[in-house]
Amino acid sequence: MQINSRSLGPGKTSPRLIADLLEHNPARKSGFNLLIDRAPRFKDGVPEQARRNDRDCRHKLVLKDNQTVAPTSLPTLRLPDETTKYVVAAYCQLCKWHFHITADYWAMEDGQRSCYLGDKENWMHHLRYTPEAELQQDLLEAREYHFACSASRCPVIVKILMYPPRLSPALLQPITNTTILKARGEETIRDDPVRFAGFFPLTPINALTNLRTFLVDAKDTPSGADRRRIAKRNKKFCLAFNDDCNELFDFLGFNTTEAVKEEVKEDVVSGTSDAYDYFWQLPIVNEHNKGFIDDVVCELAQLLSEYPEIERNRAHVSIYYAPTPAFKSIACSLGYFGYVTRCRAKSVDESEHPHYANLGALDNFPDDSISWAYDRQVLCDPENAPYYLDCLFGIANGRESSDLQVKVSLEKSTGKLPLLEIEEAYNFFCLAIDRKLSDDHIIGVYTSYIQSAPLHKDQAREYLRVIGKARDSKKIESIAMNMAMTYEEALELLAGVNADTASDMVQAVAAAIMFDAANDTKKRVPYALLLVGKKKGADGDLQSQAELLEAAFDMTARSDTFDNDLESAYQSLDFKNRLGPDMLVWQYYKHGNNEGNLNAVYTIAMARRSKQLLALVDPELVPNGALSLTTSPIGLDNIGNTCYLNSILQFYYTIKPIRDVVAGIDTYRMDLDSPTIDKDIKKKKVGGRNISRSEIKNAQKFVYGLRTLFEQLKTSPTQSVRPTTELANLTLLSDQKVAQYRRDSVTSPGGRLAFEEISENVPIYGPDDIDTTPVFSGPEPQHLISPVLTPEFENDMEMVDRPTDKKSALPDDSSDSTLVDADTTVLNSDTNPLEDKKNIVEQVNTSAPHNIEQNIVMENIESSIDHTKTLPAPEKPPPVPPRKKQADENLWAFGAQQDVTEVVGNVVFRLQCAIKPESFEEGTGEQRDRIRDTFYGANATYLQKAEALEKKVESWGNLIIYPSPAGPCDIYEALDVTFDMQTVEFKKGETEQYSSITQLPPVLQMHIQRTAYDVVKKQPWKNMNAVHFPEVLYMDRYMDTDDETLLQRRSDAWKWKAELQTLQKRQATLKADKLTVEEALVATKKFVSSLQELESDGVEDLDISPSLPDALDERIAKIRVETAYIESEITTIKSRLRDQFADMRQYEYRLQTVFIHRGQSGSGHYWIYIYDLEHSVWREYNDERVSEVHDTRQVFGKDGIADGTPYYLAYVRSTDCKNLVNAVVRDVTNIPDDSNSEDLFQASHIENVGEEQVLPQLESSTDPIRIDENMVLDAHGNPW
Repeated sequence: MQINSRSLGPGKTSPRLIADLLEHNPARKSGFNLLIDRAPRFKDGVPEQARRNDRDCRHKLVLKDNQTVAPTSLPTLRLPDETTKYVVAAYCQLCKWHFHITADYWAMEDGQRSCYLGDKENWMHHLRYTPEAELQQDLLEAREYHFACSASRCPVIVKILMYPPRLSPALLQPITNTTILKARGEETIRDDPVRFAGFFPLTPINALTNLRTFLVDAKDTPSGADRRRIAKRNKKFCLAFNDDCNELFDFLGFNTTEAVKEEVKEDVVSGTSDAYDYFWQLPIVNEHNKGFIDDVVCELAQLLSEYPEIERNRAHVSIYYAPTPAFKSIACSLGYFGYVTRCRAKSVDESEHPHYANLGALDNFPDDSISWAYDRQVLCDPENAPYYLDCLFGIANGRESSDLQVKVSLEKSTGKLPLLEIEEAYNFFCLAIDRKLSDDHIIGVYTSYIQSAPLHKDQAREYLRVIGKARDSKKIESIAMNMAMTYEEALELLAGVNADTASDMVQAVAAAIMFDAANDTKKRVPYALLLVGKKKGADGDLQSQAELLEAAFDMTARSDTFDNDLESAYQSLDFKNRLGPDMLVWQYYKHGNNEGNLNAVYTIAMARRSKQLLALVDPELVPNGALSLTTSPIGLDNIGNTCYLNSILQFYYTIKPIRDVVAGIDTYRMDLDSPTIDKDIKKKKVGGRNISRSEIKNAQKFVYGLRTLFEQLKTSPTQSVRPTTELANLTLLSDQKVAQYRRDSVTSPGGRLAFEEISENVPIYGPDDIDTTPVFSGPEPQHLISPVLTPEFENDMEMVDRPTDKKSALPDDSSDSTLVDADTTVLNSDTNPLEDKKNIVEQVNTSAPHNIEQNIVMENIESSIDHTKTLPAPEKPPPVPPRKKQADENLWAFGAQQDVTEVVGNVVFRLQCAIKPESFEEGTGEQRDRIRDTFYGANATYLQKAEALEKKVESWGNLIIYPSPAGPCDIYEALDVTFDMQTVEFKKGETEQYSSITQLPPVLQMHIQRTAYDVVKKQPWKNMNAVHFPEVLYMDRYMDTDDETLLQRRSDAWKWKAELQTLQKRQATLKADKLTVEEALVATKKFVSSLQELESDGVEDLDISPSLPDALDERIAKIRVETAYIESEITTIKSRLRDQFADMRQYEYRLQTVFIHRGQSGSGHYWIYIYDLEHSVWREYNDERVSEVHDTRQVFGKDGIADGTPYYLAYVRSTDCKNLVNAVVRDVTNIPDDSNSEDLFQASHIENVGEEQVLPQLESSTDPIRIDENMVLDAHGNPW
């Protein structure tokens, strides 16, 4: 959670701000300001001061419609942008003060967006007062306050402008005081009884109504039109206003005019007063004063509405006045309308506890919202974080909320301290909380205390730690954390233990102390065990030392008092990344300002169970030899854009079948010197085609190089080894790709095409663009070569997905080219494909199987070639034409850009090429071997053809899944894209098709297809949306079976998805981008109501049906009901889909490997996570660094931006996990003597200088050594 640094100090949520506004007294010029002052603290059972006076107005705000620009509902589909400015103009019906609340987004920049309820991190504005942004107002007595949202990505500025009523009581007195108005009327009638015969004095209602009518007419007068004049001699005007109200009319902008009386003859002397009539002309309403006039109209309408209806009727005044409450408009403008509230019974006289205001929250917030408000307040005002923790604690106890109590416990476990505990710590040393106190003074008081009261040393140290934490003083914390224990003190702590006590008894004594000792004592027990173990190790008992070390680790992990020290340790080192590697912690200690703070490293080492860090603190605490690398994997050096290569090799090293084949290649390989080799090669078929002798040679060369690398991964005593460039080339590039590059380097002087140079007519091949045209063994057609990215990035330019063409939105097994053109026999049937599968004629695909190798080997397609013949491979390669010298150097860069699935496929393809077949697949003739049986599965695709159902089976080496373009999805939703029923084009018509899995492999690989090609921008792009994947995956729902129950379940799910899509489309229609249907109807009703008001005021020619508002209300109600129904149905259907297959758990797979890519399409960095089933731990393999993952959110919590995105997954069949994978295969015999030194943690790398096999060194002996010829040995002569 990041905050905006443009404003400082505590803030308040938008509902809290408006709640305070409604109780704020804007007329108060001094004293406590409810809007902008820090909420009073609650101490000793009472607030420091009252938040408001009981006589203050509790504002009842209603809208000034003409000045309000605000949404009527939350913008669910379109968030505010830089042009958005919401203004809610309102006035209080009680005190008549005016309030303008503005939400302005003018400062929005790229990457910023408004807070909204759907955003988990910034679901509501958290606003902080920014006095520097306020402007001087022209209005007398006006108050304006500016607030900025604390969220770093939200640019909103909220302004609150308040000003008093436009019409002061003094101005209104001549027309609202009944006595004055009556006297005026009687005097006017008395002065001219004949003219005013039949008239009576008017009431305030008449006067106010007349004045309001004048102003409404002024507002409605078009610009430039003649303005209405009101004769001062008008009888009603004289009775209501006369000359007594001249000040009021001048204030409102009326102008005095005159005109010659009609009865006065032309010879009357000009200038004689009796010769003229005098008028009040309506004010000119323009941009400058229209708000002022509108305010006055609203105030007059409010004054009229306050008179009893019986009095208005007696005065023959009928006014339509139904102001809209402002709450909804304010809530929608500030984005919190409809937020989730806490439901509970509340008495009328119950007041809100001050702690809620301190956190900037309301008492109707649910627990999770209170927790969020606390977190945001702490970020904004860290200086007062201890008091906010007190508030959270008080609310948690007041509500008796277990969730908030857990939150308080978690906060304390991270080292955060409540203010009450800090005050208690200072009081213990008789000190006042004062920042002016120096650290040395406090340490001196502590030292004096423990000297005078040594029995209270542990308690004093704990209080000192609290003070150091509160002051953020590393110096004080270091003194407080100092374990400072000798071996003798350790024996004293472990009462009854001596040098001869067995390690199991020492552990028992320690466990008993940990059970009932005070917290301070518990923290010292693990260190006491280490000291006892250190003494035993020095005496030669390394086994006991190792046991006590593990016991110390275990006791630390189980201690609920250790977390505070851990948080303090990280902070004292200023180490922000809690997941950073151990050596980085040490570097922070060594190079930071951390002198004397070795205890922080000790604390982190114990929490991480890191023998490496512990040995750096004190090498004698760790048994000699415990730091050897025999129990953890080692890394692979990056030899130039090879991070993806390293990830692949590390993954395959953990797969037992691959390791067995590589280690036993002498047994598994094809014998090229065999008399029957030509016949064997002719029969050999891998990837849907025949293989040449040269391909087998290169494949075996690859496997032997891989064996050398595997030997080093097993036996090297260093932290990483270095793959050879030749092995990297053989891994990255197939023989055909090398040949392709050679041809390009000769025939294309300008080099390979970049993406922006590709014509739209050139096919773009990728992992799912698999052409199933029959293949041949021969040269690759030049016109089908796939373009690749030109290298534009250095160092971190890695393996990339080949973007797919826009025409290839579906996987290849959904295209009619793979399903329709095959020569298939179909039985006629009119049955439903999901009801009867007995009429299905099973067809095995005779073309190339759908697998991961096809991206490498399936591009040599030419319809003119005779497919029945195979061109023999030449005995030796043809001469290479002249080419640029730079070509070979560029081959490496070309290889580093190959498709993700091409590299994975090339490894499997070469392994299969190198070894003998065990059998051949019926129908296709494809080679069956241990590699293929490990990774290959098969799909059955069902196509409704005519009136029968056609079945087509295709094999695959990995499943391609697609992230949702709209947002996050889970892995089942991504898989559904491939396997669900869908409509496809067929013979100029449409038909239905779905897929099932006929065979699942032991190791299930999934490629997340994130990259596509944008034909408009002429560049690839990467879909960053998350695909959530579980640790355990169940594939039952996709299996091909005759069980009608499963088919019916799938059919029901497809039907529900169709309904869901329909409902979501309707929902999108009702909630349109700019204006929802409900908003449009509400606006229409308001407009109609305003027309009816004009009609009631006497405006003619308005033919408005009286029933129209009711009809609109009815339609609005129906739309609301429909919207609620749709939301309910969507929730219900999603729940059904989630539970539809929950009980099917036969085909269970366990996640073993996750490939991660960070970057954009065409550049970035890869690393891999592999799960160690034996030790139940995830490890990160990042080139030469291999480290344990302490928090699984590293693996499962990737958000797709800074963390990287999962690109490739490997699941292992749960029932065979132990037979299929093994993460740690190590056998180190020559460990360096200085294995405890720092040099071990900066170990040099071993580089292969050749492809020769590392042979076992046999010891000399007088007796001949018998070696089993079938036994596979490693570099030390030990069996694999």
